[in-house]
Amino acid sequence: GPDAVAAASDPAALAALAREPGVAAAGRPFPTLSTTLRTGDAEVTAVVHGRDAGPARIDRPHVTDGRWAAPGTVVVERAFAAALGVRPGDAIVVGGRRLPVAGIAVTTVRAPYPSSAPGLVWTTRADAARLDARERSWTMPLRLTDPAAAPAFAARHRCPAPGAEPRGGGGRAAASPGGCGGPASQVTRVVAAQDIAAYATAELRLADRALLGGTWALAILAGLCVALLVGGRLAEQGRRVGLLKAAGATPAQVGAVLLAEHLVSALAAGAAGLLAGWAASPLLTGPNAGLLGGAPAPVPTPGVIAAVLAASLA
Repeated sequence: GPDAVAAASDPAALAALAREPGVAAAGRPFPTLSTTLRTGDAEVTAVVHGRDAGPARIDRPHVTDGRWAAPGTVVVERAFAAALGVRPGDAIVVGGRRLPVAGIAVTTVRAPYPSSAPGLVWTTRADAARLDARERSWTMPLRLTDPAAAPAFAARHRCPAPGAEPRGGGGRAAASPGGCGGPASQVTRVVAAQDIAAYATAELRLADRALLGGTWALAILAGLCVALLVGGRLAEQGRRVGLLKAAGATPAQVGAVLLAEHLVSALAAGAAGLLAGWAASPLLTGPNAGLLGGAPAPVPTPGVIAAVLAASLA
């Protein structure tokens, strides 16, 4: 994928940005449209990227189902398609034109839906030119000489829209080759790949924190329940202990009998918990539909097994 993505209302500004220091390569600017999408009784706003039928040099959306867009067809971003309930072979109305869905794809140019809304669809450049659109602009993927410096590059070239006041006021920015007064001054948005990735995984990080907090709460609750159950069980065992002592059992033998009973129960519960957690973990750690990859069930290490069993015996 690209190291940064630039957007502008004029493709000439993107051509100027492609010649800026730090840019190793630039993809061919493609049209970006804001329009309507209708499927069944639902009508939503969508973003359309008009792309080449052949593979792109830098940004290559990955088709996960079906095939890439051909003339007269459309490809839908995977998370957006899941929300709409569409799949290859269905027909949707985009920008006033009825187009069959050729495939489902994911991309690194834009965060998946709904982290980035409206949702994204792709058509050919010729089809995009014939769609009704509320707004039209141009987008260009960039490859930088130093990918790690992409956030700094984006900050240097993030300019206000033409006619708007620069951020922080103070009048017009000073002219500079890479600043808002330079030849790339019409470029109104540059986003680094790191920012796109952080935005795309923000919901996953939030879910991780929620799961971690819930896990600690459940662990504390489980400990309290175990303490109550053990206390009640020991109180019930008073009569049995008396019978064992009357039968001639020594205190050590009585303790060994009770310990063996609790030990078997704790080991069984610990093993059952490990197996249940191992089976359910992919359901809790699966990625967003717009992200590639799966979450295989993690194999518990000997250290994890020992820690769980030790906690169950504590």
